Amino acid sequence: MLVVGLIMLTVMTLLAVSSMQSSGLQELMSNNMKDKMTAFEAAESAIRSAEAFLDSEGAVNLSAFDDNDSDGLLANLFDEAWNEPSIDWTGNNSDAVIVDVMGGVTSKPRYIIQYIGPVVPDSDRELNVDNSYNAGATDSMVEMFKITARGTGGSDSTVVVLEAMYGISN
Repeated sequence: MLVVGLIMLTVMTLLAVSSMQSSGLQELMSNNMKDKMTAFEAAESAIRSAEAFLDSEGAVNLSAFDDNDSDGLLANLFDEAWNEPSIDWTGNNSDAVIVDVMGGVTSKPRYIIQYIGPVVPDSDRELNVDNSYNAGATDSMVEMFKITARGTGGSDSTVVVLEAMYGISN
């Protein structure tokens, strides 16, 4: 009887240890998912801030878009600016490219804006730029920009990079 009791106790101990390990692993996965979502939300807030920056400028100064990344405004020189080694995400302290967010991130999210060029709104929507940009005027140009945003989570090793296209009618 004692042997059966010891075997049952051993089996129950193994089940308890296995359950605790599984619970700990699930907690780690949950924390990683929260960290990733925090980084995603930070990058999204940077995109919204870049859009607000472009909208607030009124007539955007296109000459500010050059190959100097110190202000976060670039000409269309790089296909993937976020992957370019010369882009210094951490050294750029311009107010135009640093976004304030509500805590939870180790580094403030940042964005860069690339000037793509003018496009004509199309009625067949091949470019997904319709006439609503300028109240139905078919001959107006839309200045297109590519916004690349970088957000981090609770650690700098959790990084999310998002890109968005944004147009402003002139």
